[in-house]
Amino acid sequence: DLGIDDMYKYIEFRIDLVDKGEVKRLRSHTDFGDVSSNGTSYLIMLVLFISFIKMHRKEANVNFVWALDELTNIDSENIHTLFDLLNDSNISLLSACPEVNHAIFHRFANTRRLSSNGTGHLEILDVTKNTDHSWINEFVDGGGQ
Repeated sequence: DLGIDDMYKYIEFRIDLVDKGEVKRLRSHTDFGDVSSNGTSYLIMLVLFISFIKMHRKEANVNFVWALDELTNIDSENIHTLFDLLNDSNISLLSACPEVNHAIFHRFANTRRLSSNGTGHLEILDVTKNTDHSWINEFVDGGGQ
């Protein structure tokens, strides 16, 4: 009987990655540790995820939402490329970032700020409709809340 835990024995994949001019061949999940950064591993997984979604969605006009933790582990330039790739693929990004720069902050169509205001209760603020963005300077570029 073939179980889901045994499927990896029958599937083989290979990824050839050009990283700073050097070709790296990835054949298993352990090879991901040999790539140059955690951000590169994220991007590889995202490309595989997008390919899987496109293969199953076919031509259906269905928006997917993908949650990505630690978005800022990816290089800023690659984050912009990621936003473009996801947008072109009709996939929305959901991410929580303790700190984020202005350029990335403004790539999100909807942003929320979580605040406890010292009460112990969490309050969710819609910052896209809030005209007072003075708190952003404290939040972005290293002063996260």
